[in-house]
Amino acid sequence: MTRDGGETPVRDLLRRLEAELSLLGVLGADAVPLPRAARGSAASPRDPTRSEPSGRPPVAGGNAAPLASRAGLADAELAALAKEVARCTRCPLARTRRNTVFGEGSSSARLLFVGEGPGAEEDRTGRPFVGRAGQLLDRMIAAMGLAREAVYIANVVKCRPPGNRTPTADEVACCLPYLERQIAAIDPELIVALGASAARAL
Repeated sequence: MTRDGGETPVRDLLRRLEAELSLLGVLGADAVPLPRAARGSAASPRDPTRSEPSGRPPVAGGNAAPLASRAGLADAELAALAKEVARCTRCPLARTRRNTVFGEGSSSARLLFVGEGPGAEEDRTGRPFVGRAGQLLDRMIAAMGLAREAVYIANVVKCRPPGNRTPTADEVACCLPYLERQIAAIDPELIVALGASAARAL
């Protein structure tokens, strides 16, 4: 709570997220908070100039330069990583994919959704969560008062497993470093694991 008795932005986000968990249940999702200590940022609080996913401006009086600099760095890191993923041949999934599905959204997102892996439509388009499950996710995000562009959406594995089967432990192990680097670049406050495979990997 804030000093005036109102909700902090994070508590408000969590409240709205909890209100939509019934929709997540359809996807078999689990909400996984990301401890700051695990990100190596326990000693340094979040930059108060960082913009909110709702489009609110930076905190009044804050310097917008650090925010722009950090966002630019995250964008560059993600762009370089996406190129690396596109060339990846670490596991057999590389031989059957049409496209890698890196992820998309805001590089300064406070909320990160992580699914298991791409499906047929995602493999065709190279974009995450654009099939039936993606339509449900879009409705859930909208019901939270957010835009899809304000969050970040990724998968544990970046290539479609044949027949949409569950990724093997070896496939997850090959791809997990890419997801970890995405998380490090984005530095979200909350991760929502969409399904048991994503929850186990995280």
